[in-house]
Amino acid sequence: MGSKDLGLVPALVGMISSDSRDARENALGTFWNLSFADENGVYMGSKYVGLLPALVAVISSDSGEARERALGTLRNLSVADENGVYMGNKDVGLVPALVEVVSSDSGEARVIALGTLWILCLYHENIEYLVSCSGMPVVLDAFQSSPRGSVSFQKSLAVLMVSGRNISAARAIVVAGGVEVISPLLDIGGVDGIKAAIILSF
Repeated sequence: MGSKDLGLVPALVGMISSDSRDARENALGTFWNLSFADENGVYMGSKYVGLLPALVAVISSDSGEARERALGTLRNLSVADENGVYMGNKDVGLVPALVEVVSSDSGEARVIALGTLWILCLYHENIEYLVSCSGMPVVLDAFQSSPRGSVSFQKSLAVLMVSGRNISAARAIVVAGGVEVISPLLDIGGVDGIKAAIILSF
């Protein structure tokens, strides 16, 4: 399933904008399942399919299970190298939408959004865009407000670490008070202490 020859993906894209919540959630659930297969992910992430803008619209305007399914699909699609740079493109609008989710949600949606940002930030151009969207203070706030050791804590720390290698992001972290927030981990040591040392060394 998911082959472009079956016409399944374009049909499901149309269902995402349906007035029926059940239809939307079923379509999103199908996309989430299909996105685990690499051969489906590359095709689904193509700009010619139109799926990415539809998913961005869901995470920007919907909530609950629909939002989480859309976020899960986006996270899976972002793993493919063919999709990574395009998904961070300004025309897609995914990066600011993810920043908004991190800022406004404290549950599973935030965790998935942080994980997706971490993957996207493996590409330098996406880090620059994250900085321009004022994303670093938001990620830093998620790190500070999450219980130490929680998934949200680890994901936000990972985003800060991978982004910090970019000079613009490193400056944004410092300006947002990141040194004061991150440096206590140095005293704790362990893996988190090493990650903190890496961030503060940039």
